[in-house]
Amino acid sequence: MLQYGPFFQFDILINNIHFIFFPLLRFRHLLTKEFLQFIKITRTYTPCHH
Repeated sequence: MLQYGPFFQFDILINNIHFIFFPLLRFRHLLTKEFLQFIKITRTYTPCHH
């Protein structure tokens, strides 16, 4: 096992990306859902100005 080789560094990088990226992805998904819900609500309750 190469603990201080480039593969070890790469492994750390991948782990960091995993820990940072996945919560962000989940958070963005939640934001998108909330945003779509908000758009639905505003479209329903505000009269059209066309």
